[in-house]
Amino acid sequence: MDELGLPLRMFEAGSEPSGRKRVNNYFNLRWIDIIKSALEEEDLEMLNESQFRRVLQMGLHTFSVMFLHYCLSHQLLTAKEYELWWIFVGKPIRYAIQDFALVTGLNCGDGVGLTGEAVEKGIGRGKASGKGKSSMSIWDDLFRGEEKPTPGWIMERLVKGKKYKDRLTRLRLSLLVLVEGILCPTCGTTKIRPEIVSMLGDLDAFLKYPWGRESFILTVRSTKARSAVNYVKDTMAIQGFTHAMVLVTVTACPSIIIKTGGADPLADSTLSSEEIISRVVDRKVVVNIVSAKTVDQLGQVSQYFFTISYIYEEGEDLYRGLGDKEDTSVDTMVALIDDDYPFEHNTWSGGVKADEVKLKKGHAQTSESSDENVPEPVEKDNAHHCGVESGGYPGDPRGKSSANPSGAPHGGESFHFDVQTLLRRAADLSEEKVIAMYEGYILSLKGHFNSEVGGLRTDLQAATSAIAHLESKVTGEFDKINQLLKSRLRGADMGPMYGFSPERHSSPFPGQNDDFNNSEVNPDRPTTHTGAPDGMGTHTKFVRDGEDVAGTGTASVGLGQNLDEGERGGGLSPGKQTDSTDGVEFRAETGASIGEMLTLDMTP
Repeated sequence: MDELGLPLRMFEAGSEPSGRKRVNNYFNLRWIDIIKSALEEEDLEMLNESQFRRVLQMGLHTFSVMFLHYCLSHQLLTAKEYELWWIFVGKPIRYAIQDFALVTGLNCGDGVGLTGEAVEKGIGRGKASGKGKSSMSIWDDLFRGEEKPTPGWIMERLVKGKKYKDRLTRLRLSLLVLVEGILCPTCGTTKIRPEIVSMLGDLDAFLKYPWGRESFILTVRSTKARSAVNYVKDTMAIQGFTHAMVLVTVTACPSIIIKTGGADPLADSTLSSEEIISRVVDRKVVVNIVSAKTVDQLGQVSQYFFTISYIYEEGEDLYRGLGDKEDTSVDTMVALIDDDYPFEHNTWSGGVKADEVKLKKGHAQTSESSDENVPEPVEKDNAHHCGVESGGYPGDPRGKSSANPSGAPHGGESFHFDVQTLLRRAADLSEEKVIAMYEGYILSLKGHFNSEVGGLRTDLQAATSAIAHLESKVTGEFDKINQLLKSRLRGADMGPMYGFSPERHSSPFPGQNDDFNNSEVNPDRPTTHTGAPDGMGTHTKFVRDGEDVAGTGTASVGLGQNLDEGERGGGLSPGKQTDSTDGVEFRAETGASIGEMLTLDMTP
């Protein structure tokens, strides 16, 4: 509705880019878990108490390249340099520094930049920046002759875990990856800046530096430099930490990731945006693009926040510190939000058709599209340097100045390209696209392999430890068994009958509880044991007056309990039994057969 004075859409409603288009990223969230496994507990605890705490929780997140493209292709065009707006479920979502600060937990306050300028001037990565004397020793300790280290180079070392070098080196390298590889990457082979390395001399100051402000400015400027021409491509790339845009959108509309069934903690409609942020960051975030599109098209959600940072008291101060431009259309939209205006899909107007933009590749946008967002033609040197479109800003020599980020002609002059220029631009764009896709694929593949190898290494160490423990336990048990057997064979109470003793009530043989069945001995009759004299080894005799105890067959372990008829062998006599009126005599005679096995020869 033009009469409302709202910002125009980038693409006309229903004519947005379709297909599997995506925004490639230069960071890898899988690196986070590798970093955590390489740090000592004390260092990890220190980082968890710093501004990096929430970022370290994002190792289980999956960055949705297609969902981010979907959101940004529903973008609203404004004159704001440090603020993005896009439409979801027909309602506007703001992405400003205060929103970024809430979802990332990073320090986004004012500060002095790495080049001595105010942070809002942007991050410098000049080719001429060299290593100062103060940072030479740290640089040499960390990189040992590597002239152009990258976050990928560092991760190839940190994947070795705690075995790589010393504790301080691993901590410093981890901090470099967090800043250069995750929060502020500029291309697939982002070079580590010497000025960042020099800051590692004071870890306390490093942890307090406003890295959030650096990351936000890099990300939003790179996004602002992209136009409809970029979004109709199959792939495009944005510098910085674009995962924060996904988190802001999910926090504003939790229905995007709420699981069906009603048991999801995010389904509670009474949650505040701060509580939602905490629950979103803590969980495994995966955005299903099909489900997200369905939520958007239906436009029916239980909870929605236009701006997630309304509870953030310091947020407006952060934004005012950037000195952004004024835009009356944004002011009008914010006023309607405050008045609870019922925004719907048909509330918004303007925009170009994606199919028409495809026919105009390499040409200026139509008049419906804001010139503020048209990027300058990609310079060949910059394309070779990082493989992305020029998304530069003051202080960043990789791109053009943002004074005229659109590259739009001044004074209404029109574009004129000869065939050679068009061919050169087409070649540069093709090369850029291939490089970006290749680098993104290699980084993703390397990160996956590093993560898998790290997991296998951990499993192998656990298995080795378990095997060693089991081996130790088994060895100990065998030692106990050997000692037990030796002690019972040497026992003073052993009789001549295979370990039998009339005083013993336990068997040296497994599975046998008693040498002597006490239930079959008359307690009123004394039992006498007549052993063989020394040197004779002839027989053992048990005499009991008045009772027949020989018939039980349980007096001898060797005969009654451990041998059945099959084990004794045919024709072999295990002993001789005789009855008497005065008593019963049980005799185990020695002989040439089983008697020799059952009688211990006492002859010297």
